[in-house]
Amino acid sequence: MKNALFLLLFCSFFTNQTIAQNAPDFTVTTVHGETFNLYDKLDEGKYVFIDFFFTTCQPCIDIIPYVNTIFENYGCNNGEEIYFISIDVGDTDAEVLQFEEDYGGKLPAASGEEGGGNAVVDLYEFNAFPRLILISPDKEIVENIFPPTLENMNNAISSHGISTDPEACETVSSVTDLITDKLQVFPNPVADNLTVTWEDTETESVRVNDIFGKVITEIEVTGTDGRTQIDTGSFPTGTYILTTNTSKGIKGRILFQSM
Repeated sequence: MKNALFLLLFCSFFTNQTIAQNAPDFTVTTVHGETFNLYDKLDEGKYVFIDFFFTTCQPCIDIIPYVNTIFENYGCNNGEEIYFISIDVGDTDAEVLQFEEDYGGKLPAASGEEGGGNAVVDLYEFNAFPRLILISPDKEIVENIFPPTLENMNNAISSHGISTDPEACETVSSVTDLITDKLQVFPNPVADNLTVTWEDTETESVRVNDIFGKVITEIEVTGTDGRTQIDTGSFPTGTYILTTNTSKGIKGRILFQSM
């Protein structure tokens, strides 16, 4: 399959499209275990930007800095208007994880094999990569972005009235950017019941988001002794972001795994 893809790689038979095309629904699982459904995300009123790639595709590697910049400029998936995801074709979870580590891709990514990316590429009948598309909340492909330059990506997104929101990235955590502030969670990974402790007397609530930014639960904790428990028995397997919040904003932030 990959040999055929190399022959068709980065072909120029498609250009930016302004005529809307139907976007079929699909569900994929990212290499970090999160489930993504296209229509669920569109029903939130968000546009969806999809980067189709495979791990040995040199042009796919070359545009990673551009895609990362656009991702950050528009809020790191924590804004109100647009969501970004990468979908691989032909590779395993392990290969995509290594690809992310080697080249620094920041978008959530689903592999072709375990993640379901192969079926999505077949559904959309794509045969040249990288392929960047923008899907509107009306469930239509409104942009095929080519050539995949930073300017073209930005113009394609902004032409639909989507505003840049780099400050939203501050509320999306990564392992290296966590604010712990004596915040602790245990056990981690957790199966059924997560214990949360902190030492900030101003904390008013504890919130859990999934890796896509969706709020899973929020608990009022004003006046507590800096300890609460969260029932995680119904949480799907994956990575979650827990924050402690005050009237002035986020005080602590930490990642935990549900299994």
